[in-house]
Amino acid sequence: MYSQLILSLFQSPYHKGRLADATLTGNAGIQGQGPFMEVYLNHSDNVIVDSGFETYTCPAAVACGSFIAKWSCGKTLDEARMITADDLNIVLGGLPLGKEHLATLAVKALNSALDMANQEVQK
Repeated sequence: MYSQLILSLFQSPYHKGRLADATLTGNAGIQGQGPFMEVYLNHSDNVIVDSGFETYTCPAAVACGSFIAKWSCGKTLDEARMITADDLNIVLGGLPLGKEHLATLAVKALNSALDMANQEVQK
C-alpha cells in the first residue's frame, strides 16, 4: 500500500515537468524501457533555485521525483548530493515492496544532474 504522502504527491506533484532554462539535467533509466527519471535543475551561485522532473506514471516514481525536486530547491549543490535513497524512503513513509528501487532511481537522476556541475567546474 502507498502512504498518504505518496498518494498526495502522485495526485498533486511538485515541480513536475521540464525546465526550459535548466542549467543541469540528469537521468536514470531509459524512457520507454522500464523505470526512468529525468531531473532538471536551475542553479545560480552554487544554489539550486528551481527544479523539475519527468518520470513514468507509477505513483511511487512520481512521488520520488516530486520529493527530490522539492527537497533539492534552496540547497547548495553539495547539500543536494547528500540526499540518499534511504532518506527519501523514510520521508515518503516507506515505499511498497517491489518499489524501493524508485528512491534510488530518483537519487541517481539527481546525482547525474549534479555531475554536470562538476564537469563544468573541471573545464
